Amino acid sequence: MTKHGFTSVFSSYLESFLEDRYKRGFTKEKYLPCLRSFDRMCVDRNHNHMRITEKLYNQWFSSLSYLGDTTLYARVGELRMFAYYLTKMGYPCYIPRLPKHKKSDYVPYIYTHEEIERVFKSSEKVKIQSECRSTVLVLPVLIRLLYSTGMRIGEALSICNRDINFDKHVINLYQTKNGHERLAPINTSMEVVLRQYISFRNRLPIPDVSAPWNYLFVSLRGTQIKKNAVDYHFKKILEDAEVIDIYNGKLPRIHDLRHTACVHAMHKILIQGKDLYCHLPILAAFMGHIKVNDTEYYLRLVRQQYPDLIKQQVSVVESITEIVNRALIIKSEDYV
Repeated sequence: MTKHGFTSVFSSYLESFLEDRYKRGFTKEKYLPCLRSFDRMCVDRNHNHMRITEKLYNQWFSSLSYLGDTTLYARVGELRMFAYYLTKMGYPCYIPRLPKHKKSDYVPYIYTHEEIERVFKSSEKVKIQSECRSTVLVLPVLIRLLYSTGMRIGEALSICNRDINFDKHVINLYQTKNGHERLAPINTSMEVVLRQYISFRNRLPIPDVSAPWNYLFVSLRGTQIKKNAVDYHFKKILEDAEVIDIYNGKLPRIHDLRHTACVHAMHKILIQGKDLYCHLPILAAFMGHIKVNDTEYYLRLVRQQYPDLIKQQVSVVESITEIVNRALIIKSEDYV
């Protein structure tokens, strides 16, 4: 059995593949569910030669019928990467095609500035009214941090004490969605909130609560705060703040604070009369996007949220790809 529990004929290459992915900036955890299910199936079917055949792949694919379309698409993509890796190692493999993947038409909820203020106030009210439940105690700080920095909830909950650098006004994020480390800037008001929270938390009778390796947001037992607990109490806060998505009658998600942070940042750039496209690379770094085109997606949300403001900058209606292509055409005409 290998370090990650692989026992099939592919075990050593599964381990080396994980190391290769890790060196390229990806987390090993991203690939483990896929590789472990493939490894178990190979053992169950007594597969004993170093090749992924079409038959073997189809057997593995059939065993994943319980997964949703998005997860299934990700699993196949991950196994494709392993098949490519084996082929480069000298073991030609069947490279499966990615399954059809319906692109999500979900539109994130963008909180208004007034709703954000109501959410902040409700989080403080719930904190005061609570019976000293640890999740509720951290929510006022956590919600402000998500909105202020645009980070994901999982990224925020994984922050350790040593990751905060008040001198440089940044938080180091290591456990990110795409596996790439990044810096999340914190402004002056956010620093004040964080310092107040840390000062209060450090007075709790929790062993090593301020130790560098310990989590920033912890329960009264000193353990990491869990996302499902945050989601539960956040719904209560939204109900108290009377925030609801009128289009579907449902409560927004806490992840929508991230989308709102980006849209509000774009709104601030626009009202200052600055060129939004020139700031897209900065916004991409702020959001932790690898591609600027991922940040460009939020332009559609800005158009929906602030239609009157967008009329003042017609260029925002166009995609960045269209603008670049037109610039290239004009440039090429200069040489004719």
